[in-house]
Amino acid sequence: MQDILETIGLERERIRMIFVSAAEGERFRQFAVEMDNTIRKLGPSKLHQFQIEATAKAAAKARKKASKTK
Repeated sequence: MQDILETIGLERERIRMIFVSAAEGERFRQFAVEMDNTIRKLGPSKLHQFQIEATAKAAAKARKKASKTK
């Protein structure tokens, strides 16, 4: 998954996999805190900006198409 993230332009640190049992609540909590800190340091995902740009392009295309049919 980390390679896929890099392929699409995201940081590989945005995903990690761990195995914990139901009896390892403290270990899970520590992992969750670490991931939260990592994501906060990385900042907003580039996908968010991509979604905004894609939505704007789609809206412009729709407006252009609508103006041609009038």
